[in-house]
Amino acid sequence: MTGVSQRLGGVRTMFKKNEVVSALRRYREHTGREATVSLRQIMQRVAIRLAIETQPFGNSKAAQRQSEGAIYKDLFGGKRWNVKFGGGRAGIFAPMNPAMLAATVEFYGDGNTVRLFVKKNGDVYGTDRALYRPAATLTEMAEQHVKYFRNGRMTAAGGATRDIGRWKFIDKMVVSQKGAKKYFTQVIARVGRAKGGWAACARLLGGTGGLLKFITRHPGEGEIVEVTGARPSLTIINRVPYVSAILSERQIQVALKIAQDWFVHYANAAARAAARRAGLKLIS
Repeated sequence: MTGVSQRLGGVRTMFKKNEVVSALRRYREHTGREATVSLRQIMQRVAIRLAIETQPFGNSKAAQRQSEGAIYKDLFGGKRWNVKFGGGRAGIFAPMNPAMLAATVEFYGDGNTVRLFVKKNGDVYGTDRALYRPAATLTEMAEQHVKYFRNGRMTAAGGATRDIGRWKFIDKMVVSQKGAKKYFTQVIARVGRAKGGWAACARLLGGTGGLLKFITRHPGEGEIVEVTGARPSLTIINRVPYVSAILSERQIQVALKIAQDWFVHYANAAARAAARRAGLKLIS
């Protein structure tokens, strides 16, 4: 009757037919509306709920900010009191301001090392020549980023410095502060993309029902497959490639259950109201 499909996961989940079929029958008998109209109402609710369940969970500015904060830590590092054992992230880029870049010594020593700065305690921070990219373009930064990005999530990127005597080698791409800011702005514009696939389905079925702009701003990567006739069916499909990695089967079941319970209640209430208007007593 109805289904949910995610592109990579091959997930297809059906409603329990007994309650919904009974509710559909009553709704049709007492309102005269076709089953296909009712299915669209149900699946619109499912799509909206799936958008909420997909990471970052929720439909709030807080969810958006939390996701943007996580991206910042992935790119530039966060609290890392114990990076080696999972206490934080070191990041994959090391932004440096113009004054710091001007003080670097390129191709120091053996020609394969860039000396970045020297701390007051005498520790010397450097990086490999290949990672010193102060003029890196957004495309080049994206290529570095994608090395650590799998199925919509970051891998355990970066790490503590490699220490050789007083030298501490930063295992990150050294970029300009200005370039880093531009790249971060570009990346956070994608927040909510996987949720947006479900929002696109909801839009096709009548509207996005209060989903926030960070979800609805993404171009349509969702579609519906509708079959009419004696045995109508409707499937919603999210085409975002990595959605299966950030939306579990349990979350799909939650969305289906919420929509199912809503429609059963709505349809039965509509049937009772129609019966009252006709002066009839509806037998459950």
